[in-house]
Amino acid sequence: MSAFFTALVLVFLAELGDKTQLIVLSHGSGRKALPTLFGLLVTIAILMGLAVTVGGVIHTIIPPTIGPLSRDQILGIIAGAIFLVFAVITWRDIGEEDDDADTPPVSLFAFLTMFFVAELIDKSSLSAATLATSGHPVWIWAGATVGEFGAVLLSYVAGNALRRLISAKQMQQLGAFAFLVVGVAMITTALWQQS
Repeated sequence: MSAFFTALVLVFLAELGDKTQLIVLSHGSGRKALPTLFGLLVTIAILMGLAVTVGGVIHTIIPPTIGPLSRDQILGIIAGAIFLVFAVITWRDIGEEDDDADTPPVSLFAFLTMFFVAELIDKSSLSAATLATSGHPVWIWAGATVGEFGAVLLSYVAGNALRRLISAKQMQQLGAFAFLVVGVAMITTALWQQS
């Protein structure tokens, strides 16, 4: 049972202030709570299942170095590029008619897919994979799922509170800009990192 609580606390703390919280904050707000939160819970459960069963394989599949870049640099560049794509998608979906719209910028499926892809090589998933090497996988999966869901629940609530203060269009613009900054920062950090 201690594996459950260790995974819960570690993944919750790893997820606080993370880039996937940004996705929930910018694209999760304004959605109906039950389908959104249920969709996030199922997505997180699948993600953590993957992390626990095959997450550790990432470090064995990618060689320690490819040319002048280390494995961590390559993963950082890939993750940064994904966020640049999210910035473009978010900015492109901003429409003039959306100024007073009460609907989110992308479909629930697109939102959950963005969340899934961003979380695949995230530190919380990698933390769950690492914990699974020394603890009971089922307890690690359960604790990691609850910890991750708790952190994204905070983002969902914050996004809905923020949405009451600014328009949907402004929320999308902030989200696109934040994705751009995160993507550039991740790529820059990966390239400047010591091999």
